[in-house]
Amino acid sequence: MREVSVDAHIIAKINNGKSFFYQNELPQSFPSLSPGEWFIIKSDTQSFTAFGNDFVKAGPKVYVLCEGSYQPHDYLNQRLVKAFQKRSHLYQHEGKRLVFGQNDDLPGLIIDLYKKFIIIQINNAGLDQHRNLIKEITIENFKNHKAFFLDNPKYREDESLPVFEKEWNDEEIIEINDSQIIYKLPFSKLQKIGFYYDHRDNRNKFERYLHNIQNKDKALDLFCYLGAWGLHAMRAGSKEITFVDQAALESEVVENTKQIEGKFNIEFKREDVFKFLDNSIKENKKWDVIVCDPPAFCKTIKQKPQAISGYKKLFNKVFKLLLPNSTLVAASCTKYLSLDEFTKIVEMQAKENGRKITLKDIGMQAQDHPVSSLSDSGNYIKYALYGVE
Repeated sequence: MREVSVDAHIIAKINNGKSFFYQNELPQSFPSLSPGEWFIIKSDTQSFTAFGNDFVKAGPKVYVLCEGSYQPHDYLNQRLVKAFQKRSHLYQHEGKRLVFGQNDDLPGLIIDLYKKFIIIQINNAGLDQHRNLIKEITIENFKNHKAFFLDNPKYREDESLPVFEKEWNDEEIIEINDSQIIYKLPFSKLQKIGFYYDHRDNRNKFERYLHNIQNKDKALDLFCYLGAWGLHAMRAGSKEITFVDQAALESEVVENTKQIEGKFNIEFKREDVFKFLDNSIKENKKWDVIVCDPPAFCKTIKQKPQAISGYKKLFNKVFKLLLPNSTLVAASCTKYLSLDEFTKIVEMQAKENGRKITLKDIGMQAQDHPVSSLSDSGNYIKYALYGVE
């Protein structure tokens, strides 16, 4: 690997915790880099392993990995094994996130564990240069699983990376074991990288809360995907559960509900959630429990105002459908919105609808999605549970 000398200003930023640099943050003298090139950043007294990409369309040009000089094979083996070991005691005998990108010193890499499969997603050129090595190391540590790459075309386009042919049969079934519930769906219907493990701990807290209250018979799971929030409500005693999602997942959700013991009235509505809410308001429908966990409302900081507007619109409708003495779960994965900003939106919409609310619980992402601080860019999950009068 070649060495790139930089001035004290860049080194000081790295020593203060900066781990990536955009093109405009680098000096004009910084050399051009081939896609995914690994190199050594060097000063008179220190060296750092890094990789970069001159052809990136969106995102940093350079990622700084660690202090010292490491060959890619040694670095990847060390960091992957460390990430696997760090989670070995978490959620035993269940699925989990095995690698969480930058927070495991592996920027752009996501690896999730399922019952029989492991799904790998690589979103930058530096790691994509060694995709086969990453897969080999993963399989070596999880010999009873089959590993697949799941390329995200949009993310890879940002790095000027090709999208490879899929490695699985679309109708092959993936089984997800989470909180003693088994979810099943074909590969063709996967969202993101398969399942939302990030809210696992919050779903369990929500279930424990419902166990201890009386008003929970009618529950509504909005943006439900595989129905995880609704299934936890069922286990806690809800009897009439409505699942709403735009995706064609009715058969999967209904099948998933069959493993919960008891008699239930299950309804799945394949519909735009906002239209569903409007129709429900017109029909004067009401629920004891509503869970609102939409996909991210913005992908860039510039889109933050439209995300705020979207959440206001959403919760304004939701409060019109809640019975007295009901429960609301407000969840978000929009990373450019803080928990404080998010809860203020909910509080504002409650006030506009004349509803008094009590904040009963808050939460962040599960332990297999580690962050170093509340201001960490990887800290994206928000969870707030309210009692609504």
